[in-house]
Amino acid sequence: MRKENSDFQTAFVSEAGSYLDNRDYFAYIELDDMACYVLADGLDSDQELRSAEMAVKTMLENFIEKPSMSRRRMARALREAQEWLQFESRRVRLKASLLMIVTNYNKMVYVSCGHVRLYHFRAGRLNFRSKDHSLAQSMADDGRIPEESTSTHEERGNLLEYVGKPGRIHGTFSKKTQLADGDVLLLATPGMWEGVELAEMLGALEQSKDATEMTDTLE
Repeated sequence: MRKENSDFQTAFVSEAGSYLDNRDYFAYIELDDMACYVLADGLDSDQELRSAEMAVKTMLENFIEKPSMSRRRMARALREAQEWLQFESRRVRLKASLLMIVTNYNKMVYVSCGHVRLYHFRAGRLNFRSKDHSLAQSMADDGRIPEESTSTHEERGNLLEYVGKPGRIHGTFSKKTQLADGDVLLLATPGMWEGVELAEMLGALEQSKDATEMTDTLE
């Protein structure tokens, strides 16, 4: 499917909130036959280098070089972002949580590392949510805490995987998911999903006429 035959709407909001500056970064590119959306949450305190921006731009540059939905290409993009943050970690270790979505306007795939989340809504309901690489998520997977408590549990920010970590990185790669008319993909950093419950997301979805109105309502 080509972009001219589909109606993709994209909107975003990003604020520093209670922090002195904004450590998140979002960017995307929509080509005729394929699109890529990348969101990152900077986890370090470096005042000169922006880890989230660096990771996102590295991922997008890799995509632009050879647009593809293949796991091999997405793994390469993630690995390059990892190596770049490791290389630039001179003063402090640069760290970021990251989510990348690639779509051909008919199907989509994603890779995640850290706790930037993807919420996939269909027909007014949650179709699925990506899982975090946090200790809280690991505890939920083991049945030690309820799945719904991962957004508020004290270990939600204790990450087992993130871009820039020492050694090798292990992201989560999805299978191809068929898209349907009216689907909504919500990419969210902890600044959003920690403060907005699922019921409130669904309420914003129901009340909103387009992507911009939904992001404004969530904010």
